Amino acid sequence: MKKTYARQIAPEHQESPLFLSDEFPDGLILAGNRHYRSHSTDEYEILIAHIGEAFGDLEDIGTDNQWYKNATELFHAMFTPTHKERYSTKEIAEWKEIIIGYNSCRAADEYKYFCPALSLMTGNKYGYMTIRGYSQGDWQEVYYPKNLYSSEFMRCFETEYFNMGSEWIVHAEEYEPEEPEDIRGYAIYCYTYEPVKEIAKSKGVDIEDVVVYIHDGYTKHDKYRLA
Repeated sequence: MKKTYARQIAPEHQESPLFLSDEFPDGLILAGNRHYRSHSTDEYEILIAHIGEAFGDLEDIGTDNQWYKNATELFHAMFTPTHKERYSTKEIAEWKEIIIGYNSCRAADEYKYFCPALSLMTGNKYGYMTIRGYSQGDWQEVYYPKNLYSSEFMRCFETEYFNMGSEWIVHAEEYEPEEPEDIRGYAIYCYTYEPVKEIAKSKGVDIEDVVVYIHDGYTKHDKYRLA
């Protein structure tokens, strides 16, 4: 059977599919580490803009300083649901718990209130995780719709975000390459430490039929000119 050939692109030159497309998955929110690229949604922007002031407005209800006549009016005005017309009585009670809890929480615990708040606003169950790269400073906070993205998807997203995978050129020409430099074709991004398996799966061939050349640094040659 004809072999499948692939050569690795130098790690410093590989490109993550995430930033090649410049499109983040719908509903995904990245915030926390200003040294890395963030991504927001309209609902998240509304939430962080008003969640701090909502407690004071909630306390003012029933006083001479009230801006809203009741909690239902307050939460519909500040955190309008995007997936339906109105919140239920139960959801209004949940909003009260969120706002009261958030008012006294530590910064490290904000996600415990942001997740249910985003869930109420969007109708999608939100989860929270910290994704990490190779070094200590490689981290980012992520809010994601749990009903839209699996844990496997999020692991792949983490790999793409910090570009921790490996990129390969898979040979697509009719001739059989004699050297790695002869390999010409299309790029594939691999997410695990077993790229041979991923390349074989993508091509629908057996692992034994895949030949890969791992990038192993550079060779420096002497250069001469006539005197």
